[in-house]
Amino acid sequence: MKGKRIGLITVCGDPDVHTADPIVHSFKSTVEMTKMHWLGVVMTSAADKGDILKAEKARKQAWESGRKAATT
Repeated sequence: MKGKRIGLITVCGDPDVHTADPIVHSFKSTVEMTKMHWLGVVMTSAADKGDILKAEKARKQAWESGRKAATT
């Protein structure tokens, strides 16, 4: 796994995206332990159908993360 590129996208039903902080922390710890290349995290919230379409910042971050994964 060493050197592989990896990122994380979290989507939670809670309006406070930081509810997912423990998941992000655990994931980053695993990335560090396995010496993978951390691309970052995109955190957003969605409770209803279509909420992700409204989350423009998260969609742009996810797109950029995918682009970075493909070119780094």
